[in-house]
Amino acid sequence: LATFGLGRRKLFTAAIALTLLAAGLVERLVASATPGQLTRSYFGVYRVMEEPGARALVHGTTTHGMQLTGSAERQRTATSYYWTGSGVGRVMSALPALTGPSSRVGVVGVGLGTLGCYARPEQRWTLYEIDPAVIDIARSSDFHFLRDCLPDAPVVIGDARLRLAEAAPGSFDLLVIDAFSSDAIPVHLLTKEAFAVYRRALRPGGLLMVHISNRHLELRPVIRTGGESVGMSGLLAAAAGDNDVRGFPSSWTALSSDKALLERVRATEPSLWVGLPLGRRVHWSDDHASILPVLKGP
Repeated sequence: LATFGLGRRKLFTAAIALTLLAAGLVERLVASATPGQLTRSYFGVYRVMEEPGARALVHGTTTHGMQLTGSAERQRTATSYYWTGSGVGRVMSALPALTGPSSRVGVVGVGLGTLGCYARPEQRWTLYEIDPAVIDIARSSDFHFLRDCLPDAPVVIGDARLRLAEAAPGSFDLLVIDAFSSDAIPVHLLTKEAFAVYRRALRPGGLLMVHISNRHLELRPVIRTGGESVGMSGLLAAAAGDNDVRGFPSSWTALSSDKALLERVRATEPSLWVGLPLGRRVHWSDDHASILPVLKGP
């Protein structure tokens, strides 16, 4: 119809409008035919995908979390980038020995709330999320991590860097930064000014963990340099996956100004944790940050 309308302005305009209307109508029909499967927000489109034995949240080309289906025990099993063999899984499992039994935990980037199933009753957790749609999905009937493991944890909506800057100094014993959308990097969360915010929000000698799994960018030099700018050194855990629990390969860094704490982190799995590699430093600041030096080769 649009082709037939070429040279006929009004007909061509009407054809394009009908095409766009039809496309939007089809998308709405698909969404309404599968309630809860498609959610659109300012930050993109989230899809709830089903597969045998599991249900996943997908944003763009990246799976942001996965929950096993079946028994209550399976539904509370940590999966994806957060399974027990990952760097963050090792730390969370050993947290009472690392930072004390009543640890105060801050998590930037909620996803499905998978990390919440490491929480213990005596701990205090605060979640930070920029997109309210993510919280709605995590609390929907499709997923159970938040509902079963952290039903009462406060959720702070907004840009986490701004919200953390408003928190009292020393608010957390552990702060987890996991706010990356697909393979896009919110650069303002990895500048030296951002690390200063994290250091202030942590108690002296507290532990900062940053998720750096990425198909296109090598973020270790950025993390190492950002940590050094606030007096922190770090470790790296590049873990393999586990098909039995839908565990994904992942890379996590752990940073602290307390070298004894980092040694306790290393002891959670000595064969997993290594020092952040030496080599070039990549300085990101609010005034200048380029991804060119950290692009991975083909």
